[in-house]
Amino acid sequence: MSIPTVLAVDGNSLLHRAFHASARTMYRTPDGAQGWAVRGLLSQLVSAVDRVCADAVVVGFDDRGNSSRKRRWPSYKAQRAPKPESLERQLDLAVAVLRDLAVLEDYRDPKYTPPGKKGMLWTLTYRADDRTLTDAEVDAAHAAVVAALKARPAILIR
Repeated sequence: MSIPTVLAVDGNSLLHRAFHASARTMYRTPDGAQGWAVRGLLSQLVSAVDRVCADAVVVGFDDRGNSSRKRRWPSYKAQRAPKPESLERQLDLAVAVLRDLAVLEDYRDPKYTPPGKKGMLWTLTYRADDRTLTDAEVDAAHAAVVAALKARPAILIR
């Protein structure tokens, strides 16, 4: 029996990098919310999972309201300007999206999956906190996810 590979990710760091790297796209969710950093985070996660053939993924985010580091070292990052409001909103959105993302099945049957690769069945929950999404909004969000996955040459959507 092989030891499972767990991919542990610093969500704040990855989202912050994606925020600046993808800002030129100004990607927005179907309801108009800024989402380029979340899209970049998800794209990088998919790529990393594919690269290391991760069996599990853990993404951690800082608790903005309860930082032991800020309490212990108040001057840490004190010289930095506050995060842009759009980055703060996308941090919240990333946490919500990742909570609703789940892998239902992970299989490596050599009959169907090339060596070093694995097949995965994912479930995504599309939602808005304040209303029911329309079919068109869900379709647009799903199309964006599929397009991001298809842009990765190592990913095959069946």
